[in-house]
Amino acid sequence: MRAPEPQGTVSRAVAVAPRTGFEVAPPLVGLCALAATCSMALNQVALPVLGTHAAALVTMRVARAGAFFENLAVIAGTIALLAGVLSVVRAGAGVSLPRRAFGLVLLVLLLRAVAIATLRERQDTTSENVYLAVGAADFLCVLCGMAAIDIARTYLARVLAILATSVPLLSMLATTLSVAPDVHLDPWKRHSYDILAALGELSYLALLLASPLAFMPRERTPRALFARSAGFATLGAVLALMHAARSTLQADFGLLVYHAQRVSLLLDRWPFGYALPFAAALAAASSAMIAGGRRYQAGAGVLLVFVSGYAPETPGRLLTMTLGFVLLARAQTLFFEER
Repeated sequence: MRAPEPQGTVSRAVAVAPRTGFEVAPPLVGLCALAATCSMALNQVALPVLGTHAAALVTMRVARAGAFFENLAVIAGTIALLAGVLSVVRAGAGVSLPRRAFGLVLLVLLLRAVAIATLRERQDTTSENVYLAVGAADFLCVLCGMAAIDIARTYLARVLAILATSVPLLSMLATTLSVAPDVHLDPWKRHSYDILAALGELSYLALLLASPLAFMPRERTPRALFARSAGFATLGAVLALMHAARSTLQADFGLLVYHAQRVSLLLDRWPFGYALPFAAALAAASSAMIAGGRRYQAGAGVLLVFVSGYAPETPGRLLTMTLGFVLLARAQTLFFEER
């Protein structure tokens, strides 16, 4: 028999969750997740596969559709991110005033970089603007992870929060080291960069693998049963699609995986090893979003983190990645009450 929770813990959980007001997802979260998924499927999967083999008209139409969904994800994500971060700033939710102020500054820097990249031509975007966006997004995601660690009340929640903090932190450290002078010539700097990049990618894959354990519904209601069934169907479908892609593309399969997710640790030895964490993330996201309620934000967060890829550098994917980590942090304030 499960031991009863201490009275102080229960009362605190019940008191905090209604006060945060995070039960309702920020506006346009679902639209942003759908548009970002379509953008990744078209820009990072379909276009590289088509390459020079398809007719120019087909490639042009796919590129136009990909640009449309990318811009739609940016617009919807900007609105959702503003609403999500501002609600955290207003409610507090255990976040100190300096952290909230720092988070607002980082949000402004990120949105500035996104606006510059969206409104200007791509060749006008400087490397300084890109690195500023990367740093602001990673810092903001680290703050979200730290807030999730502070409010986590179960072992699984703490593990997820630590992973959600480690991914942007290690990515930020690796990116900082990559722009250091002589990083490719200095053996110590190169070795440090390789270690940080590998640890960051492993944290990212572990976060994807752990997401079904945390967010797939366990209730026995008809909707929860249907959501679980959809999740397992998604798992099987993604594994089957990746197997078909590996059989069809042969040596180019690893390149496709890199285009879609910017991962590299297993590409040379075992690129199909990425199939399970990718399928697990999509299964958890679809199941949680179908289950709805408190799980909806968590599912949308996992989906946005996944479609953004590991350590993205384009402002649009940085925006969706940040929104994903914000949603995961918001979901923590709801899940520790339930568990």
